[in-house]
Amino acid sequence: STQSRSSAASDVYKRQTYKDIEVIRDTVWTSNVKGELKQFKISGNSLELKNTFPLGEIKQLAKDDDSIWIVTTHSLEQVLLSKPTELNQIYVGDELSAMLIAKDKWLLTLSGKLIKISENNDLFTWQLDIKNTSQLGMFNNELWTYDIQNQQWILISISLSKPFVIARYDIKTQGELFVFNSKLQSSQGDVWSWKYNHGEIKSLSLIHI
Repeated sequence: STQSRSSAASDVYKRQTYKDIEVIRDTVWTSNVKGELKQFKISGNSLELKNTFPLGEIKQLAKDDDSIWIVTTHSLEQVLLSKPTELNQIYVGDELSAMLIAKDKWLLTLSGKLIKISENNDLFTWQLDIKNTSQLGMFNNELWTYDIQNQQWILISISLSKPFVIARYDIKTQGELFVFNSKLQSSQGDVWSWKYNHGEIKSLSLIHI
């Protein structure tokens, strides 16, 4: 049942060595501080370890309908659910920042390379004028990221053939960012609202600390 799957996954996550967790049907995927990807099969309220992949530092786990995706320091790995013992390396190169799975799959490097991953895992790369970013999200059919060094929330257009930076907005935060209820929020409790001018965001205003 959904409740037993959630309970089993929660039990795994309570162990302090684990960082990220994704649940896909009857399988729990976790990363730990040792840099290992672990696959557990859910059986009732218990978990059975099926596979372990040593990968070094794991920055992020993501999932789609048929895969688990693993962002490491310098590579993107994929495990197909139909072949759970096989690890496929999709990208290796510049240090990675984050991955986003939405309508398309996107990967961002710390050096500012934006990479689109096709259904066949072909890579399309564009160099943007951004660096030292964290996170990758979607807002109004555009991408966003956060420049840690300059403390800027950055909007990236992907509506044309070549992505480009639309705008940068100064915001200071130490937490994880997310868009919720048409507002930009952080895990620390900060909330920003948009100020529009002719349909475009003119500025972000902090409305709650």
